Amino acid sequence: MNEQDLEYEVIPSPHDTQSSVCVGVRVHHKPTKLTAQSTTEKSQYANKVLAVEKLKQLLKVLGREQEINPFDVADEVNADTSLSQDLLKQGNVLYSPNADMTHEGALKATYPNGDVEYGHFVNGEFVAVRKNKKR
Repeated sequence: MNEQDLEYEVIPSPHDTQSSVCVGVRVHHKPTKLTAQSTTEKSQYANKVLAVEKLKQLLKVLGREQEINPFDVADEVNADTSLSQDLLKQGNVLYSPNADMTHEGALKATYPNGDVEYGHFVNGEFVAVRKNKKR
C-alpha cells in the first residue's frame, strides 16, 4: 500500500478534549474507495496507526493486497466485530462457515441490508439454497 494512495481525515472521537481537538482518524484508500477509521485511542497518532491497520486488513480480506481464499479469512473477519461492521458499511457481503448445513463448503452470506442467505459457491458464484430477509 502506497502512502500517496491514502487520504486522512480527522473526525470526532469520544476522547476529544474540551478544547475541541479531534483525535479520531479516518483513512481513505483512493484506488479502491475503501475507508477505515479509529476513534478508540486518546491520541490522533494512535488512531491513525489503528485506522491504517484496519484498512490493511480490509484490503487483505478483499484480496487487493494478495489473492486470498475467502474461506481462509471468514473466521477471522467474523471474530472481529469492528472489521465486520466496517466491511458491511462499505457494502460488502460477509461469508462465514455455516454449521447448520452439513455439506462441505456450506456458507452463510450476510448482506449490508441485514438479509442472510445460506448456500455455497459454484464456479465462482454464490448459490443460495435458503434466504432469510430482514424485516
